[in-house]
Amino acid sequence: MYPPEIDHKILELTKSNDYSMVIITGKELRHKRFAYRLIEEFGERVVAWYELDETLSSNHSENKNVSNIDNILTKARKIPKWVYRQTATSFFAKIFSLFNDIYYRFFVIRGVYKRMRVAEERLFAVEVSKIRNSTDITPIKIAPSSVHSSEFIETVRQISPYFILTLSGPLYKDELLNCAKGVALNQHAGHSPDYKGSNTIHWALYHRDLYRVSSTVHITASGADSGAILRRSQVAMFPEDDIETVFIRSVALGTELMIESIKEIIENQTVIIFPQPKYVGRTYLNRELNFKIMKAIYRDFRNGWLRDALDKRRIY
Repeated sequence: MYPPEIDHKILELTKSNDYSMVIITGKELRHKRFAYRLIEEFGERVVAWYELDETLSSNHSENKNVSNIDNILTKARKIPKWVYRQTATSFFAKIFSLFNDIYYRFFVIRGVYKRMRVAEERLFAVEVSKIRNSTDITPIKIAPSSVHSSEFIETVRQISPYFILTLSGPLYKDELLNCAKGVALNQHAGHSPDYKGSNTIHWALYHRDLYRVSSTVHITASGADSGAILRRSQVAMFPEDDIETVFIRSVALGTELMIESIKEIIENQTVIIFPQPKYVGRTYLNRELNFKIMKAIYRDFRNGWLRDALDKRRIY
């Protein structure tokens, strides 16, 4: 669960008898599961949980990690002119290409939210319900842009937590991260440093890069997923998994890696870190995950690529 290709260091942290935690998450079930698992493991050490809800913001663009699938679905309502201008060797090839695009836009990609919710419910619903019923901690809903406000930063500074723990949200500024007496940690559904930024599980699948379908826990920095790594591990996948299930499994894995990292820090007041080398990997922007990329990923899964790729790995 350590990145073997990166040299490690020992980070000495401030010793304390107060390992209090502030959690900042998105609002989906996978984000709730992250918070509730931390509450289950660390109990009263979790002193505040802020849940980012973009419907409370007048400027949705400030939530940098909202999936670009939103934009893809909007475009899916209208077949663009370029579809009709595609070069092809025959009239029938053009017709086939047109109907293929229509199929993926309207019947495959537009069902992504439903499949995501189904995957979350199947993997997390029972567990989340059980933990929720055993705690009095509830999330405080705020707009994503609020994390940059002086009022929010002052609130966190007054709490003075040892940990600031994040899953989802915008890029966090140093002014907020420095409110942690110990360390701020982020859970990233991706294989840092190779895949940083947005939608990185999707990008690993697009490149058919099974080795890098991973989850990473790193020190939160103002750059996208750029902080030193504490844990990184590959996601367990099964031949029958769909894209959404693979992604949800990556989030579940990352949460357990986060818990393990926190326990190491509390026990030792030190932690092994792996500073990410500069100029390695790529930071993916939200807007880069377009219809063409999504179509290619879904086509691979429809054609049984994951099953065949896993079979090859078993042979070796």
